[in-house]
Amino acid sequence: MTSISISRIIFALWTIFLISSATAQQQQCSCGPREYTFKLDFSGTCPPLPPPFPPNEFFGAGVNDYTCSVGDSPVRQLMELLPGEVLHTQNIADQVPVFISSIQFFQQDREGNPIKIDTVNNKRDGDTFRFISSIVTRPDQIPYRITMALRGFNAANESIQNTFTIEFTNKCGIHTFNTGEAIGWVIFVSVGL
Repeated sequence: MTSISISRIIFALWTIFLISSATAQQQQCSCGPREYTFKLDFSGTCPPLPPPFPPNEFFGAGVNDYTCSVGDSPVRQLMELLPGEVLHTQNIADQVPVFISSIQFFQQDREGNPIKIDTVNNKRDGDTFRFISSIVTRPDQIPYRITMALRGFNAANESIQNTFTIEFTNKCGIHTFNTGEAIGWVIFVSVGL
C-alpha cells in the first residue's frame, strides 16, 4: 500500500466517524452551557398538569414534560429524601409567599442524578436571579431535566414552597422556554447560551 492509499483510508474512516458523531448528536442535543434568567412573581400559580401532552400550550417544543406544586414546605431538603420517603406537610391555607429564603436549582441527567446544584438566598417578589448550567464534557452529563425548589414564608411567617421539574426533549434547534412563560412563582426572562 502506498502512503496515498493509507491516507485515503484514514480520511474515509475519519469522515465516517464525524458523520456518525453528528447523527448521534442530533438524537440527543445539549446546547450548553445555558444561562437561565428568572424573575419571581409571587402571584404565580402552577399551570395545569398534562394532559394535554406534550405541554406545548405552556412552554416551547423543547419541553417534554413538567410537574409543579405549591404547598407547605417540608422540613427536609428535596435531595435529602430516602427512596420511597414521603414528605409530611401541615396544610397551610395561605400559599402566597412574602419572602423566599432559598432557591435550589438542580440540573439532572436522564436517570435523575444531579449534574449541578446551585442555591440562591433571600429574594423578594420581582427580584431576578440566574443560573448557568454545567458544561457538558461527557454524553452521560447531558442535562435532561431541571428542578427548582423555592422555599419561603407567607404573611403569617409559615413555611411554604414551590417545587417544579421540567424535562427536556434534548432535540436541537427548538425552543425550550420563551420570554414571559411561567411556572409557579417563576417567570422565564431569558434563556441564552
